Amino acid sequence: MGRGLTPQLLQDVSMTQTGLISILCHCRRRPLRSPRSVRWMWAASLALAAAATPAGAQDPQPPLTLAAPLERIYAAGVPTSVDELRLMDEHQRMLVQRLLQVTVGLEIGQTQGSGVIVSADGYILTAAHVADEPDREVRVWMPDGRRLRGRTRGLHRGMDAGLIQIEELPREGAERSAGGTGPWPYAEMGTIADLRPGSWCLALGYPGGYQPDRQPAARFGRVLSVSNSVIETDCVLIGGDSGGPLFDMQGHVIGVHSRIGSKLTKNLHVPIHAFRDNWARLVRGDAWGTLLDLIGRPMIGVLGIKETDEPRIAHVIPASPAESAGLQPGDLVTRFGDEDVRSFDDLKALVARRNPGDEVTVVVVRGAQTREFPLVIGAASRPDPAPELPGDGGEFVGRLVPHTVDAPGGGKHARDHASVLQAFRDVVELSAKCTVRVLCHDEQVALGTIFDADGLVATKGSELDGPVVCELVDGTRYAAELLGVDRGSDLAVLKIPARGLPVIRWRAEEPPAVGSWVATPGLGALRDAVGIVSVAAHQVRGAVLGIQLTEDHPGPRVTFVVPGSGAANAGLLRGDIITHIDTQTIESADALVAATSAMLPGDMVQLTIQRADQTEHIAAVLGSVAETLSGQRARLQDRLGGPLSARRVLFPAALEHDTVLLPNQCGGPLVDLAGNAVGINIARANRVASYAIPADVARPLLDAFKTRTTVTVSHSPSPEP
Repeated sequence: MGRGLTPQLLQDVSMTQTGLISILCHCRRRPLRSPRSVRWMWAASLALAAAATPAGAQDPQPPLTLAAPLERIYAAGVPTSVDELRLMDEHQRMLVQRLLQVTVGLEIGQTQGSGVIVSADGYILTAAHVADEPDREVRVWMPDGRRLRGRTRGLHRGMDAGLIQIEELPREGAERSAGGTGPWPYAEMGTIADLRPGSWCLALGYPGGYQPDRQPAARFGRVLSVSNSVIETDCVLIGGDSGGPLFDMQGHVIGVHSRIGSKLTKNLHVPIHAFRDNWARLVRGDAWGTLLDLIGRPMIGVLGIKETDEPRIAHVIPASPAESAGLQPGDLVTRFGDEDVRSFDDLKALVARRNPGDEVTVVVVRGAQTREFPLVIGAASRPDPAPELPGDGGEFVGRLVPHTVDAPGGGKHARDHASVLQAFRDVVELSAKCTVRVLCHDEQVALGTIFDADGLVATKGSELDGPVVCELVDGTRYAAELLGVDRGSDLAVLKIPARGLPVIRWRAEEPPAVGSWVATPGLGALRDAVGIVSVAAHQVRGAVLGIQLTEDHPGPRVTFVVPGSGAANAGLLRGDIITHIDTQTIESADALVAATSAMLPGDMVQLTIQRADQTEHIAAVLGSVAETLSGQRARLQDRLGGPLSARRVLFPAALEHDTVLLPNQCGGPLVDLAGNAVGINIARANRVASYAIPADVARPLLDAFKTRTTVTVSHSPSPEP
C-alpha cells in the first residue's frame, strides 16, 4: 500500500503540508455542527451526478467588468503609467475582497491544503494529492473561522484534480455568495481559452496551512505558459497552497494550484477544464489515472509505506531506476550516497539534490543482510500506458533544488520584468532618495530608511555586525552610530553626521488593503521590487512544540505528536495532559499555544505533564514552523526562492506582501503608489512572503529615538537569529 501523502508524485514538489491546524495556534476548535439535512446534501449530489457542470440555487453574479485600459493590460499587456497602476490597484483590491470568502482551508487526516467553492451547494475544487482518495472525511475551514464537515468525491490523478463536497448547511444569517445567492458563497468556473503568456492572474490559498487569525494569502502575477495539461505562472506558491484557486482578473476560477519547481517562476496549476470535462465522474466519486502522469523531475521510482515514516520500500515502479538497480519491496534504505537515511522524508530530500544521470550507491537492509546497490538517477517521463499504482497512488520521490532569486527581468512575461517595473519609476523616485545602503565589513547587510533630516536612519537590527557605514543614494558614505534597537520589531536606529537629508513620507491614511500595489526602491546593484499586499497586518508567532491538542482537565490533552518535532524528541505521548510550561499553569490549549508562540525556535521549556496517574517533568526544545511541517521537505520548500532572513519570526505586527526581496533589502521602505511609506521591510520570510513593520507601528517606535543620543535597547523579547 502506498503512503497516505501523494505529493511527491508531482513535478518537483507539491504544496501539501502535514497538518498543523491545531498544532500551532489553531486549537480553538469548535465541535462539528450536525447538518440540518444531510439527506438534502445527498439529494443534491445525486442530482449533480448527471450534470456536466455544477449548478447552484441561482445563476452566478455577472463577472466583474474591466475598463478598457484594464482589459488591455490584463489580457497580456503591461501598465505604462502610475494612473494605470492605480486602476489596477483599485480593481485588484475589489477582486480580492470578493474572492477571499470562497477560498477554504482543508484538513484531511494529517494533511493540509486549500480549495475553492464553485457551487452554491458546496462543491470544492482542490488538488488530487490533497484529496488523496474518495470518501474521506474532510475538515473544511472557512475564512471566518467556521469548521465544517466535508467528504472527498472523485479524483483525476492524471491531472491532479480532486473534488470535495461540504456535507452541512450554512448557519442562519451566514454570508452568501460572491457569485450567487445559494447556501454557500462560490466562484464561477472559467476557461483557459483566452489565456496566453502575459495574462495577469490572482492566486489565493493558505501557505503554511490554515490559521484562524490570518486570511487566505493573495499572490499576483502573470501566466508564463499554458497548455491543455498545465498552467505555469509566477504567482509564488508553497506548502499549504495546494488545491487553492487561480483566478483570472474577472474572478473566474481558471486553475487549481498543484506543484512548484526550483525557480520562483515555476508555479504549476491544474487547468479548469480538468474539472469541467470530468464533472460527472468527479461527483460520482470515481478515481482514475496516476500522479506519475505528471512528468519532469528526477526520480528513482519507489513508494513508501502509508502507516509509517520509516524509509522502507513498499513498491518499486516497473522499469524505474530502482528496479534496474535491484531494489525490492521490503528493503529498508539506510544510506543514500554519503548520507544516512532515517526517514522517507530524508530519502526524498536526498534524491531531490541529485540530477538525472547521477550515480549513487544505495545501502539497504534486506532481511538480516546489509546490501549495496549502485543506482542511476532517472528522469520521470510519461508512462505509455501509465501504470496504475497500488492503493492510493503512494508517495513518489521527486526533485527539490534550492534556488537563488531570479535574475532581473525574469522573462518578458513575468510580473517583475523591466517593462512592468518601468511604470513604477515615479512611485519609487522620492523614497529612493530616502533610502541608504547599510554596510558592515564593506558588505551590504541591509537597507536603511531616513526618517529624520538630521541623520536618523531606521534599519533591520539583527543584521548589524560590527562597525556600520551608511551609503546615501549619491554614493556618499558616513560612519554610523547605533542609537538603539527595538528587539520586538527588530528595528534599529542609526545616527550619521549629516544634515538636511531627504526624509521618508509616511502614509497618513489607513493601511493598504489586501491586493494593493507596493514597491521597494533598490539601490546599487539591487533593482526596484514590486508586489501586492498579501495579508493584512497580523502577529507573526514564534515557536511550536509540534503537537495536536484537545481540551481536557486539568490541562489540554495531546492527541497527536508530529514525528521529528521537539515534542516527539522530548518523549511526549498521545494522551499526555500538559499542566505547566516552565512555571506557568496551563489550563487550556489556547494558553499553551500563546506561551510557545511568544518564544523562539531553539528555546528549551520545562513541561509538567500528567501521564496515567503519574506527574512527570519533561524538557523540550521548541521548533520553527518550517522544521515542524513535513520535516526536511518544508525547510527546503521555504528556501526555494533564495536566501531568507535569519530573524523572520516573532513580530508584534507584520504586513505580509508577495514582493521578492533579498535579506539585505530589508530595512528599507515599503511604499504605496503615492510614494508614501506603508512600512519598513523587516524580513524575507519564506518563498512566498516578505514582512514589513506597518507604518502605524514603526513610526512611534522611531520617533521615540529622535531625542536619544546614547545606545538604548528596548526590553521587548530579544530573539536570536
